[in-house]
Parts: sequence; structure tokens; C-alpha cells
Amino acid sequence: MSRSTRSIVALAAVASLAVGGASAAMARPMGDSSSVTVITSLPKSGNKTVSVPGGNSVKFSITSNASTGYAYTVSSSKNTAESKVSKVTYVAAQTDLMGAPGTSVVTVKPLHAGSTKVTFTLTSPAGAVAQRSSVTLNFMAD
Repeated sequence: MSRSTRSIVALAAVASLAVGGASAAMARPMGDSSSVTVITSLPKSGNKTVSVPGGNSVKFSITSNASTGYAYTVSSSKNTAESKVSKVTYVAAQTDLMGAPGTSVVTVKPLHAGSTKVTFTLTSPAGAVAQRSSVTLNFMAD
């Protein structure tokens, strides 16, 4: 796939997310010359599907606040892309303000074209599920 075709496909993926209520943006190339698709919001409930251009990995960067006691966990199923899904990493806000929200980050790196379903569960301090939503990533061939 040529660079201009890949750019058009990436823009189409971003536009489809914007229409569907989730946010995504293309970020700078990674060290191995592939790109990363950044997703900055999750569906409130249910499942969303995102088409990811060939050669891209995905980075979820979701606003969260560890000081509240609520925390995200992540699991994956339907992984025909044989993606490596990282654990959730919390990145604190770069501020001196107490209680400022940070970001929960998860990366998904596919081995090849296929689908990976990633489920995010937000759990309260008492252990109750506050929210559960899934994103199915359809990794396209190069």
C-alpha cells in the first residue's frame, strides 16, 4: 500500500471514529517506521469497531484519575491478529495540582492482519464494575 493510500485509509478510519462517538488521531511514526493510531475515548457501553491501517499499532490513551480509587483493567479476546496487548499503565498528570486526572495507557501491537477485541473494565474502590466497554480493532493488511 502506498504512503498516500495509507494516509487516505488512516483519515477514513479517523473520520469513522469521529462519527461513531469515539476519538482517534494519527501520531508520529514509531522507530520501526510503522505508525500508531491513538484512541482517546471509549464507548460508554457496548462495542465499537475500528479499522486500523496496515502496519499500525494502537495506543489507547484514556483520561482517568487514580486518586478516586477507580481503575481500569484490560482483557482481550478474539485475537486473530495475534496482537500483544499491554497491561494498563497509569500516567500521572504533569502538574502540581492535587487530584488532577492522568491517563490510562494500553498498547496493542498486531503480528499480522486480523481482529483483536479489547475490553476495558472500570472498577470502583469496592470492586464493583462501574463501566465495561469493548473496542474491536480490525487490523488491515499492508
